[in-house]
Amino acid sequence: MKTRMLLSVMLLAAAIPVAGSAQDGTPSLQRGPNVDYLTDGAGNSVYIYLRDGGQGMSSCYDRCAENWPPVLVDGTPVLGDGLVNSLVSTVQRTDGTTQLAYDGWPLYHYARDVEPGQAYGHTLGDTFYLVSSSGARVARGVEDQIAAGFSEDGEDVAEAGSAAPAAPAPEAEEDATAVASVGGDVYAANCAVCHGANGEGVVGPGLAGNPVVARADYVIQTILFGREDHGMPAFESRLADEDVAAIATYVRGSWGNDYAAVTPAEVGALR
Repeated sequence: MKTRMLLSVMLLAAAIPVAGSAQDGTPSLQRGPNVDYLTDGAGNSVYIYLRDGGQGMSSCYDRCAENWPPVLVDGTPVLGDGLVNSLVSTVQRTDGTTQLAYDGWPLYHYARDVEPGQAYGHTLGDTFYLVSSSGARVARGVEDQIAAGFSEDGEDVAEAGSAAPAAPAPEAEEDATAVASVGGDVYAANCAVCHGANGEGVVGPGLAGNPVVARADYVIQTILFGREDHGMPAFESRLADEDVAAIATYVRGSWGNDYAAVTPAEVGALR
């Protein structure tokens, strides 16, 4: 199962265009629409990793680099309007490739961003951030504005075409409540030490009111396969589908989060 997940992440990473000399005139680095943040020439979001320290060195290798592929260059980067030439540099990686950097920060893609307008990696773990044309970290909560900038008519694509969810049947609410109750116990035993008893965050990121938990698939995969780049262990071999579903349901319905319950079948499909 781990092999299948790893292959999926690697395929996603391979699908992301690599910045290059841009002989067709397309910028290797440019500003995205609506929000001042950097993308590659194809419009894919790029990120900085705070653990790099902004000193022109990358610390993201191995599993980290599988989730966060470096933005590689094989020539002189071409810049879009508004970018500062003096802030552009490159970093030599240990495998001999050359990584693009901005204001001393090596740049990365996020493997789960598969098309322009997606910025699922922004603020993840409070260590990966979008970066502005001035080299500053981009503020939280801009994901909807970024998505809207890539919609055909300017409408917020995060809301377009999404009807209000139907009210759950009473028995469905009772089932979700029961699952969440079990999830609270499993969470306390396995997750609270890092994420806090009330989702406030300790050594791991806070989950209370965290918009990333809106994505059930991301929550499930994080529990199953961990986040090695952030020191989170994988629970794939330790927790059954029912337990993972219970934790995900608990997290997605607690501390200001108000998202639908997760089923064991959803977990099994991603395991």
